[in-house]
Amino acid sequence: MPATVRCCTVDADGCRQIFCFSKKGGIIGLSDLDVWHFTTEAVDHVIVKAVPRAVLERRLKKNAVLRREVREYVCNLLERWERQLLALVNKRAPERLRGFLDEVAASRPGAGNRPVALPMCRRDIADHLGMSLETVSRAFTELKVRRQIEMATPEKYQMLQGVANSVTPAVA
Repeated sequence: MPATVRCCTVDADGCRQIFCFSKKGGIIGLSDLDVWHFTTEAVDHVIVKAVPRAVLERRLKKNAVLRREVREYVCNLLERWERQLLALVNKRAPERLRGFLDEVAASRPGAGNRPVALPMCRRDIADHLGMSLETVSRAFTELKVRRQIEMATPEKYQMLQGVANSVTPAVA
């Protein structure tokens, strides 16, 4: 069974921004504070292990492999955030959704040959991509019309081959 956690923040107006999804075996987050200052919510069944910062720092001093893994995690996190920020600023909704679906599919072994189950709901996708729920629905429809994705069920999709970079604006 997949284990997915969403990491988010909620502003004073109640708007939620999901900044990442973490899957089984992943690091949910690192903090330089004694308390995790974001909200972490289980999307499905998960078991979470919290490691106090002092314990992590002691282990990092002694374990070169762990140091490399944490460094790789931080570098990957920064790269994902940079791509997400660039997409929020420069891409239309279907392209943002396409990039997100590509990323989810790439994280699943053998996803190119079979449908990929989305471990999160459309509301989560909207909050992650900075869109409304309605815009996410329209973006899914546009990607289906463009034949960039195929929906096996409302929760399962498959990226269609040969169209990965053929993103063109829809004409009304």
